[in-house]
Amino acid sequence: MTIARPLPVGVTGDGELCAIDLDRECAALEFAKALHAELPPGLALREIVVEGRLSRSPLGGIARAEYTVALEGPTFEDLAEALGEVLAGRSVEIERETKSGRRRVHIRPGILAAQATADPLGLYLELACTDEYLVKPEEVVEAVNEALAGKGLASAAVVRVHRKRLLTGEWASPVQGHGEPSRV
Repeated sequence: MTIARPLPVGVTGDGELCAIDLDRECAALEFAKALHAELPPGLALREIVVEGRLSRSPLGGIARAEYTVALEGPTFEDLAEALGEVLAGRSVEIERETKSGRRRVHIRPGILAAQATADPLGLYLELACTDEYLVKPEEVVEAVNEALAGKGLASAAVVRVHRKRLLTGEWASPVQGHGEPSRV
């Protein structure tokens, strides 16, 4: 079983994807019944597709993720203005903990779409999530908080992070040297 972009502890999600290698061919309904009997209460199957393995990594085409981030602290107007400053910047760097210690990481190319929301207060985000390039919702909030602090305003506190869906699609990673994403 391979889980596509596993969620960190405390993050909720809809329509999470996984690929399961079977030792024999079977119909989708047969597999769904067998799997459903093993699932914990409250975990439901939405869709099952049984197909031959098309590539080495059946979930390798996932490139983007949509999130909603509920926040508290700033006003909607201050949040929207700070997000606008982040999006206007050509370079947005945050501190990231890596295996080799803390380092500054440029995340702006991986913020594919972003919008402040009023009710509930928060952010809608579409972020890059390839094997080579990943931007986390908390990192965008960190960048927004730096913009808020620059104006002498209180930081936004994360109440909830929810991944709405994972998306496939063309996105040229700056790590691969292909430039910026096409929309914001």
